[in-house]
Amino acid sequence: MKTEKELWEEATRATLEETKSIHKWNKEDMVNHPPHYKKGDMEAIKVIEAGIGDQGFIGYLLGNIMKYLLRFPHKGKPIEDLKKARWYLDRLILVVSKDKINN
Repeated sequence: MKTEKELWEEATRATLEETKSIHKWNKEDMVNHPPHYKKGDMEAIKVIEAGIGDQGFIGYLLGNIMKYLLRFPHKGKPIEDLKKARWYLDRLILVVSKDKINN
């Protein structure tokens, strides 16, 4: 029987592969790696995570999930905004799972 960690890693790999296949046609991945959020080798999300710690980062992720869910019907790119909400939700699941595994 697989452990919770193994199941999570398997599900995460599947989600990442699905996301990659959805976006492979697009040179600029505006959902997973928007070019305007990267400076050199560091993406803004990593700087934010390192700067505010897990609990602050969880709040940040929740806020972004809510933002994209609330505005998706109004901004003109509903699918892109829903995918962004899903991206932040997937990130939240990783953070919470990491915390659960470490405790």
